[in-house]
Amino acid sequence: MSLTRNKKNVSQFQYSLKDEPLHRVTDYKYLGVLITSDLNWNAHVKYVFNKTPTKLFFLKRTLKSSSCETKLLHIKPLYVQCSNTQILPGSLTRR
Repeated sequence: MSLTRNKKNVSQFQYSLKDEPLHRVTDYKYLGVLITSDLNWNAHVKYVFNKTPTKLFFLKRTLKSSSCETKLLHIKPLYVQCSNTQILPGSLTRR
């Protein structure tokens, strides 16, 4: 993946490391953020949205015998994260 300021006339340079060609990718996960070659947030939002229910199920199972306050402390951030991707997906992408 090559990132440039110029969206037009992007040269397809073949990068290499120790004379071994590097494979070109269209997206890359860096520090938990999915970066695509067109710098669009849709793939990252979809990734987070699909990952959240799995985490939520794990927490519900783990915290089954915990107090209500403890459950809210751990589950609320995931709920907010999931609902924000449903409510605000258009605000995260450039059109």
